Amino acid sequence: MLAERLDRARNAVLSEGTDWIGPLKQAFGSPNNLTSWRDHDRFLKWCVSDPAAARASLQALWDRDAPLDARIRGFEMLLPKGTVSMATAFMSYLLMADPLENPVFRMTPFEQGFKLTGEPGFPPNANPPNYYAYALQFLDHVLDEAEKRGVALRDRLDAQSVLW
Repeated sequence: MLAERLDRARNAVLSEGTDWIGPLKQAFGSPNNLTSWRDHDRFLKWCVSDPAAARASLQALWDRDAPLDARIRGFEMLLPKGTVSMATAFMSYLLMADPLENPVFRMTPFEQGFKLTGEPGFPPNANPPNYYAYALQFLDHVLDEAEKRGVALRDRLDAQSVLW
């Protein structure tokens, strides 16, 4: 349900239509428990107060033709500092418009997964694109290891389910 709402919000933003804030607000509504209400409240207030910059940031993030790290950097550059407290997790929620490719990110499950598998942890002082890219690489590793063991996982969302 949340991914469908995010997809509708993405389509509204990318369509150049005028009503994109409404679908975006719905994407953050109940039963969303993946973003802090404080973060999405500040983010939505920014969208209302500066719709041109907010739309541009979302267009950058949801541009499927650009590499993921460039999409994340484009979003980050336009997002005012202090708008969200956990930038990687927040941005990953928005990317969940494609949940099979871009599942939501949480630091703790990945850190536990690294410990349990002996994989190196996150690079020190990484930024959101680096954290998320590293997390996706780990999910791809989980997919590869599952296949080697005869466990059928379909996509990164399945790999994230195993991790969680």
